[in-house]
Amino acid sequence: MIMDFIPIVDRVAFIAATLYDIFHVPSSPYSVLPYAYYVSGFGEIMYTGYYIEKHDLWEELIHRILGLEYRGSNELDKGTELIRRIEIPFWKEISESLVEIHPRVSRLYRALKQDIINTIRKVFGFQKLFKRIYVIYGFSPLPKSLYGSMLYWSNDYVIVAIYVNDMHEPEKVIDIMIHEVLHGLMRLNNIELRDDIEELLIDISCPEGYLSKILGLSMETKVDEIAEKYEDLAELASMAISYYENKIYDEDLDIIKWITSYINDRRLPII
Repeated sequence: MIMDFIPIVDRVAFIAATLYDIFHVPSSPYSVLPYAYYVSGFGEIMYTGYYIEKHDLWEELIHRILGLEYRGSNELDKGTELIRRIEIPFWKEISESLVEIHPRVSRLYRALKQDIINTIRKVFGFQKLFKRIYVIYGFSPLPKSLYGSMLYWSNDYVIVAIYVNDMHEPEKVIDIMIHEVLHGLMRLNNIELRDDIEELLIDISCPEGYLSKILGLSMETKVDEIAEKYEDLAELASMAISYYENKIYDEDLDIIKWITSYINDRRLPII
């Protein structure tokens, strides 16, 4: 089997994924004056992240929490204990909500799975796919906002986190999940693009991009809004839009080849 969906609703997994984002997402608010956060009520969280970062425990920690194979150590034991001490406000209510959400997401994913596989192969030209997708469910308190991040990938599986609430439809959840899985598939297939170019191609695709619409996950797209974020890559954004608008994917040409050929032909200094 390939691209099997494995949902995880677990307090410690949620905390670990959130901590990872705090320390690794470039736009993390904690990267601005982190010492001020430390003395303003976030010290336990930030020290835990510091300890995990110091001992390079993220991979083993997440594997241990998910029941996957890991290398044990005294440092890992302590890091796990530090995470378990952290409390999540209203976890009982949140977990009940997430437990209600994930079966609906799983049902829709099963119904769309083959279409997802066929479409991303056609659009991106991926030769390799993951056998399993582990999805850690986290909570997003903002009614209309949901988020995702890729935590780990290997030859067999990818681990992603998605932050949602019970006001989000399953289609939106799958849309953001596919976005994160695409980042993993880029690495699995040894596709080397500059980070912002990779993000552009995936953003134009999903969530709520052309791929979202092709898969029936969204009736409308926010492509113009997405393209505006890439002012420095306006020419490539236009080419990515042209790829989808003209259905170049039906001509046995994937978007990676389409974009890289254009860059090479124009000799653009941006790879």
